[in-house]
Amino acid sequence: MSVAVMLPRVDASVFGDRAAASVMGAASSVGEVVRVFVLGDYGDLERMVPRITVIQGSLLEEDLAQYVVGQWQEERWDALFLPATLWGRALAPRIAAGMNVPVISDITGVFSENRFMRVTHAGRVATTVRTDIGPKVVTVRPAAFEPPDVTLSGSAVVDSTSISSSKDVSFSSASANQAGPSLLSADIVVVAGRGMATDAGMAMAEKLSEVTGAALGATRATCDLGLLPGDRQVGQTGKIIAPKIYIGVGVSGAVQHLAGIKDSGFIAVINSDPDAPIFQFCDLGLVGRWEDAMDILIRTLKER
Repeated sequence: MSVAVMLPRVDASVFGDRAAASVMGAASSVGEVVRVFVLGDYGDLERMVPRITVIQGSLLEEDLAQYVVGQWQEERWDALFLPATLWGRALAPRIAAGMNVPVISDITGVFSENRFMRVTHAGRVATTVRTDIGPKVVTVRPAAFEPPDVTLSGSAVVDSTSISSSKDVSFSSASANQAGPSLLSADIVVVAGRGMATDAGMAMAEKLSEVTGAALGATRATCDLGLLPGDRQVGQTGKIIAPKIYIGVGVSGAVQHLAGIKDSGFIAVINSDPDAPIFQFCDLGLVGRWEDAMDILIRTLKER
């Protein structure tokens, strides 16, 4: 079974990029990855796959989909895998429509080349999805799969292509002004909830993230207030994360947020409400005012 993969970019190594590692792990478990499309850096992918295509030019989903569909019509892979991120979720159905094939979204397990597991109802229900009608487009939940067990000894053929936009728009490159590690690859993540959604609270959350070397994220309510940009949102409609340690402060525990952190290794929370749902989900919980708890925690960590 031949499989193609599409990624926005790969940090220095696939093994350190949880979203890319999960996609590559899932794709490799159902067949041979014959080609990877990437919009930016490709890290050590060139030592794992036979061919890499770097796409430049238009970044519109419609244009990217049209290009990939055209490549599929020439090569006819059996499946195309993408990450189940906001980018992948926007792109996958457009590609599938052009290929006239089904989309299997947000998978967390592979039973065979035609049977997959995915979660629904904000992570509460696991379902098995099966398709026998031919090629398919699949999105993979970040951190659901281990990276492929391969020897980094290959040497890919790397080519690039520039696609033009179907609309009268212009594109420019910009880097997000985000200090520290990425939410998708960080070992520790600090998330600021609505309970501490003030300027003082954000300053304290940033201090904790600096002391712990953590990535800083937020719930949707905090992002909606404009205290952190939307790309820091963690949850079902934001970024799905799986750090070794999750620290949630002022987070109540809405099901949409819990769906985005359920794969975390250890979950620690601080909340002044003893009845907050997050306490039924965490490994360690502290009931108290975030102002007091955060001050003690930061001072203690600095002394060590």
